[in-house]
Amino acid sequence: MKKLMWVSCVFAMILCGCSAHQTDQIEPYSVLLGSTPDHNQEEPNGKLLYDLLRQASASTVNTYQETGFVVDRYSGANHLKTLVFEQDGWTYCIDERFNYLDSIPTVITIKRFKDNEQELISLNMNEDGSYQTAEFVTRKPEVNGDKMVVMEQPILEAVGDDGFAMIEKFPDYFIVWKETDEQIEDPLTIILWTITDRQELKERLSSSEFKKTGMIFSQGLPLRIECNSEGTIIRWSTVSGDDKKGEIYPSGNLDKGFYADLMDQHPSENEIISVPENAFLD
Repeated sequence: MKKLMWVSCVFAMILCGCSAHQTDQIEPYSVLLGSTPDHNQEEPNGKLLYDLLRQASASTVNTYQETGFVVDRYSGANHLKTLVFEQDGWTYCIDERFNYLDSIPTVITIKRFKDNEQELISLNMNEDGSYQTAEFVTRKPEVNGDKMVVMEQPILEAVGDDGFAMIEKFPDYFIVWKETDEQIEDPLTIILWTITDRQELKERLSSSEFKKTGMIFSQGLPLRIECNSEGTIIRWSTVSGDDKKGEIYPSGNLDKGFYADLMDQHPSENEIISVPENAFLD
């Protein structure tokens, strides 16, 4: 758990100060896709991978921005769902962490962002199924506070195998290529990426700002990402084994107002909170 938290912090530090319109400076998704090889040419093209993931994440946010969306991730026995939505000028990112095979989260972390402000609180499950609040925290945002950067972050963490910031820093160690599944009405584009030299990258990481995390990329790479014709990300998985996989879908009829009301109340530490069933992610 500590390692996952550190990875998110490193990712946030890398994005801190980035313009939310950074994708405007990148070629459009369709152009990037056209530049992506149709097979693994074994030549590093990590800058293309970085740009492609940024544009696909932006496309995904644009698709679901009005409804909100869920990033549903499995990594071995770990299960994390992140709900992202906007309400009353705030951008919310709500993490639900599950023990293996559990249907009710053991920890709910609620973050919301506006302008140059971030508020955060965690709810920890008690034995009776109620939740107890941790300290309510107000601080400067981990990222620059712009809603697009905030909303893209959980997507980029997922499709970047928790190492998106490393892809940006060390592009010469990554390869991306594509395949097309034309067996369906709306053909899927399948983006695949992997590492060129795992051992050498590990050594580079050990003497960089990533030395505390080290080599975090899955042994199951390549990562296979399915996108529709607009670049919206649908699902992903590691090719070798099923240790990492996930999908993105609209948030549906969740009680988002519960989380907004709770944050507006600025609850004290150790309060007992009853979370309604319709506020949980299905």
